[in-house]
Amino acid sequence: MPIYAEASIRELDVLLINAGKRGFLVKMTPEDLERVASPVWVEAAAPRAPG
Repeated sequence: MPIYAEASIRELDVLLINAGKRGFLVKMTPEDLERVASPVWVEAAAPRAPG
């Protein structure tokens, strides 16, 4: 099953990923996510408004 991830999260130091149960989060770096899930990186976020 493909996993899609917003490309801009690669700039973050740490990610908290929902692990499938309420209140259960997995803490990882973007590099860890790449290694374990091989996501398809997409640009889905809307651009920020100026100002």
